[in-house]
Amino acid sequence: MKLIDVLKALADYNRLAIMCYLQTGSRCVCEIEQILSISQSATSKHLNKLRMVGLIDAEKKGQWVYYSIPNEAYLEYPFLEKLLSDANTHLVNDTSKVKKLGDC
Repeated sequence: MKLIDVLKALADYNRLAIMCYLQTGSRCVCEIEQILSISQSATSKHLNKLRMVGLIDAEKKGQWVYYSIPNEAYLEYPFLEKLLSDANTHLVNDTSKVKKLGDC
């Protein structure tokens, strides 16, 4: 995938927040939509964009699809770990858009 497409995908607040959240492990759509306080439809669109540029993987387990960041993404884009670390620090301070995670 072209670097410009990856950078465009990461330029969106919600997609960047999703990437930060996925650093802690594999998550399903319901967990992501709940923590970001956005609809399931919007969450799915953001996840699809991230998947299309190769930043995340999807794995179906029963009726749920779990998303994660593959190790290859960090190898292909060495700046990703630092970017997510810096963004995560900023997002933690921005509690206006992110709420506490509850049960799916």
